Amino acid sequence: MYFFLACLFAGVSAHAEPHPIVCGVAKGYPPYQFRDESGRPIGLDVEVLSQVFTIIDVPYRFEQKDWDDVVANLRYGDLDCAIGMEMSEIRLESFDFSVPYYIREISLFLLEREARIETLDDLVWRVIAGDRHSAVEEYFSEIGLKNKIRIIQTNSKDESMRLLKEGRVTALIAPKAVGFYLAKKHEVQVKTLPLPLTASPVGIAVKKGNGALLKKINDGLEKLKQQGKLEPIINRWRQ
Repeated sequence: MYFFLACLFAGVSAHAEPHPIVCGVAKGYPPYQFRDESGRPIGLDVEVLSQVFTIIDVPYRFEQKDWDDVVANLRYGDLDCAIGMEMSEIRLESFDFSVPYYIREISLFLLEREARIETLDDLVWRVIAGDRHSAVEEYFSEIGLKNKIRIIQTNSKDESMRLLKEGRVTALIAPKAVGFYLAKKHEVQVKTLPLPLTASPVGIAVKKGNGALLKKINDGLEKLKQQGKLEPIINRWRQ
């Protein structure tokens, strides 16, 4: 009897569905990752990862959170991956990244009527909305500016754009596509301040040391490129 039960449970276990890969996605980062009207995750990064896991036939699901929560949950093992993360030296200490699948152009957005800010030095003692541990933040540290300004993190770029519109922050650090998308949505007239650091490579992040998952993701990205499906996704969302 015990032998029969052991064999029965072994058989059930052998045919159990594999656990899906759980990947974190931000709420308000259009056109890269955001929510549709029904609350489902959509965007460039969402579509890329969906195609990657479909190609390699791996079950997956998304968990949509504030970006800081996505990063923290990945660091502490509550997520398997995070999509569309910009690579920076400090993030490489905690995460391993897939091969980059596109480059984001980063800009500093200000209200068009703002006449006092013409150079980065004019930002001293101002409040700026930005991302924690971004490449821009690293650059500000290198030039000695980070300690002379206040960088705040919001729950989403959408919220940051509202703060800019209301005059509660002087500037917003965001990818060009995100900034102009949100400026149009909120009917804000904006201008950009050139940054010497204008581009940031983007990949899919996994927890440090998770080489098995990273290999699967890289294999899927390579197949997506070979099949000619990656560029059309990128071009469609960035139009």
